[in-house]
Amino acid sequence: MNDSKLFEKIEIDWFSIDAMKTRKAEFRNFYQEIVEKLISDSENIHTFIQKKTKKPKGNRKTVRILHG
Repeated sequence: MNDSKLFEKIEIDWFSIDAMKTRKAEFRNFYQEIVEKLISDSENIHTFIQKKTKKPKGNRKTVRILHG
């Protein structure tokens, strides 16, 4: 199974930023550039996600007016 090209596609995992930093060498060379970009921009990504996942305050009528 280890010699098969299917094995690497079967093994999918989530990585934290810290795990990406320590395991960057395990990624294929052409993915290491994007991993480095994700690591270097992680604070902006986190801030963006936090802003987009906040629920609007107010009652339903107020929310409808604010969001059209």
